[in-house]
Amino acid sequence: DQPDDNKDGGTMSFDFSPVAQEIYEIELLDIDYPVSITVVYMDDSDMMQERSLLNVPLRGNNSLQRIALNERNVIQFRLNLRNSGAVSSLSFCNLPLGPLAPTPEPMAATTPGPTLAPTPD
Repeated sequence: DQPDDNKDGGTMSFDFSPVAQEIYEIELLDIDYPVSITVVYMDDSDMMQERSLLNVPLRGNNSLQRIALNERNVIQFRLNLRNSGAVSSLSFCNLPLGPLAPTPEPMAATTPGPTLAPTPD
């Protein structure tokens, strides 16, 4: 058997929990046929919305391309392929799980490098 791409395409879904604060860009490989991108997101009123985005330019066999998305508050991201293709990277940022708060007391000493946890006095 020789490895080969799926000529029948399909849908790739990326679900974010917690919500992705922002999806910056997607990098796609081998886009030979039209691709649709759908983003499900929370709007400013906390209502779920769905938006179809741009049609990806067709660059041909084994092409690599980056597409800026800059979508905020994303719950789900779907890529619908009519033929072969791949996601080689997806750049995003998740919301923190809780409110940010300052450290209650400054650390007494510094360490020469990163640590897994604060060092005791």
